[in-house]
Amino acid sequence: RRRILSPERKRVCNSEDQASSPFCEPNDPDGFTEIRIFSQNWESAIATTWIWQIILSEILNVPTTTETGLADKNNNFYNRENRMDYGYANTFNFFQNTFDAKGGDCTIYKENNDKLAREDGYIPCAHVMPEVWSENEELRDAKIRDIVEQPALTGLIGGEGWYIM
Repeated sequence: RRRILSPERKRVCNSEDQASSPFCEPNDPDGFTEIRIFSQNWESAIATTWIWQIILSEILNVPTTTETGLADKNNNFYNRENRMDYGYANTFNFFQNTFDAKGGDCTIYKENNDKLAREDGYIPCAHVMPEVWSENEELRDAKIRDIVEQPALTGLIGGEGWYIM
């Protein structure tokens, strides 16, 4: 049985890691562009985001961070403070920034687009959203402009309801 991670094989670092982190290896210059996963603001979406982040970072060597949409909120699985902050939900305009970013690279997008920053200086940017619960005007508009694809089933179906026993 082969161990995926060992002292000799670490996950790939992401843009939120300290340069001297003993827990990861720097991304190869010819490696993958970092992916940002929009985590939404409920527990199952955050857990799914973490699973994707672990698989991408530790197994596939793709640098991965999470996007909450707020500068002061973080729920990166590898955050040293183990934060689980809640950000925005069902917001699709972050994908426009990714679409506009050179090479889809969110890590350098802010450098060239300070005029788009909000009052807090933050520009949200995301590549993927693992859970979508509702369609709204913003999603319909993003689909028309070919910024996002039609959400599809991943094999999981959620439901809510009241049951009387």
